[in-house]
Amino acid sequence: MPGAARVHTMRPASVRFSRSGGTMDNLAIYSIFCGPSSAKTANPTPVDPRYPHFFISNNYEILEETAAAGWTPVFIDLAISDDPVASATQAKIPKAAPWAIGELMGFDYLCYKDDKWLVHMDGLDENIAFMKNANAVIGIRSHPFLGDNILFEFGESMHQPRYKSQWERMVNYITEEVANGYQLKSRIFATGSLLRNMKHPDTEAIGKTWLEHIGRCGIECQISFDFVAQRFSSIVALPIKLLI
Repeated sequence: MPGAARVHTMRPASVRFSRSGGTMDNLAIYSIFCGPSSAKTANPTPVDPRYPHFFISNNYEILEETAAAGWTPVFIDLAISDDPVASATQAKIPKAAPWAIGELMGFDYLCYKDDKWLVHMDGLDENIAFMKNANAVIGIRSHPFLGDNILFEFGESMHQPRYKSQWERMVNYITEEVANGYQLKSRIFATGSLLRNMKHPDTEAIGKTWLEHIGRCGIECQISFDFVAQRFSSIVALPIKLLI
């Protein structure tokens, strides 16, 4: 995995966040896109003012679009690449290790979302209450249609060229994990959204482990996350979906 990037936050003067609306916790929402504007996937929907929203990118044009919708733009100083694998690799750093972004520190909970989807805002408080009751570090949804075997995720990923280009790397990674005693039949999660307890003692350990596994497996981070989840009982499936 590449090293940490220099980070620069550009907070528009017009952006203000309210803590009204009955929210339970000190929570922020963040999303990421790295790459050229021609490949953009961001859905810059206007933010819900109950929570701070941060958009992280190495592309100023994308940051300007998201800032116009009320997101606080955070620039990471990484070269823009036309290679989708390289761009996806860059985006994995703040996804797996949000403490690398100073603006995300100080929150009790962080909600990561894939930039193509919307957060189910009304379910956040109930999901956080569920995590507190379970003493969980990460709350995530079970995969909506794959079964209970990581090979289903591998097969599904072969439909996307950026993942297929790394098929041999994934095969080697999966083979190594199984040889080390981890299971193909396992909980299968969808990493397009994660609710993370930033005050939990396992938070940084899980993130560092996931980054290390992404470095071995490649950009199909759902496969590596499912193996990481076998190591930590503090990862739980949420009762309410995070995305809509």
